Amino acid sequence: MPMSYWKTMTDFAAQSKHKLMFGLVPQPKEAAALISYTAAQRLPLHAVTFGNELDGPQITAGYPALRKLLDAQYPPGSAATKPLLAGPDVAMQRHVPIDTALAGHDDSVNEKLNWVSQFTKAAGTELDVVSWHTCTCCFPRRPPRSLPRRD
Repeated sequence: MPMSYWKTMTDFAAQSKHKLMFGLVPQPKEAAALISYTAAQRLPLHAVTFGNELDGPQITAGYPALRKLLDAQYPPGSAATKPLLAGPDVAMQRHVPIDTALAGHDDSVNEKLNWVSQFTKAAGTELDVVSWHTCTCCFPRRPPRSLPRRD
C-alpha cells in the first residue's frame, strides 16, 4: 500500500474521532515497513493484527515477531503511542443464531473457537487484546416474497 494512502486513512480516522484497528498483511517485511513508517510519522494507530480473518501456524508464528517490532519502534518514552497488538482476528461464520452457536451448536464456530484457544496458548503472552469476528452468513432466513408475474 502506498504510504500516502495509509496516511490518508489514519488522518481520516483521527479527524472522524475513530480509533483505527488495522489487519496487517501477514508478510513480515511489508508489516515492518508500515509499522516503521507509522511510528516515524507518529500516525495514530490504535491496534494492529497480523493478518485479517486468517488462521494457521503462519499467523501464530507471526505474533512474537510483530510484538518485537512494535516494542522496537515504540520504545518506552517515545513520542508516538504504541498500538495495541490484537489477535488472532479470525472470522467465525456462524450458521445459527449467536446464542445457539456459543452454546456449542455450530461446528464452524466450535472449530474456530478451538483454534483461538490454541492460538492464545501459543501467542497469548504477546497480545494486548484477543479479537475475532463473528459473521452471520448462512443460517436460514425468511424466504423472499414472490412477486406476482407480469405477462
